[in-house]
Amino acid sequence: MNSGIVAGFFRECSNPHCNFRYPDLMTDSEVAYCPKCGALAPVSCIVKSDMDNHLVSENALGMIVLLDNIRSVYNVGSIFRTCEGLGIEEIILAGITSTPEHPRMNKTGLGAIPNLKWQYVKNGFDKAGKLKSLGYQLISLESTKTAFPIEAVKKKVIKGPVCLVVGNENL
Repeated sequence: MNSGIVAGFFRECSNPHCNFRYPDLMTDSEVAYCPKCGALAPVSCIVKSDMDNHLVSENALGMIVLLDNIRSVYNVGSIFRTCEGLGIEEIILAGITSTPEHPRMNKTGLGAIPNLKWQYVKNGFDKAGKLKSLGYQLISLESTKTAFPIEAVKKKVIKGPVCLVVGNENL
């Protein structure tokens, strides 16, 4: 993963009844056809972002993810797919979180599961403590009034490898 300027295209269907808008990161061609209705989909804008101050580096900062008691096997599969795209080194599954052996996980994992290192532990809280003692900085994902956006975490705040902790969907 390279830091610096990242560029991509967004296309918008020219059919006024469709107006489907989608990212096209693979081509710089001016001509493309809408995957939804087949009409011409010209480039509507070019997206550029400067990621130098955000949570990225050559190897995702040595980041691992700890999933603690995630109830939905489909959420776990989706997280595997997201982690593959982000270059996450390893996923730790804890408690009732489904493992890749679950027959339904491939539905949302979409081929990402074999590309990621993973392990299962019974107790996510104990594993988080062990990771902290090994020098990992724990960052929790939560949706509360006092939480702040993860994109607000700057590289300057990160000291060493990171473990992103994701808890269950319901309390």
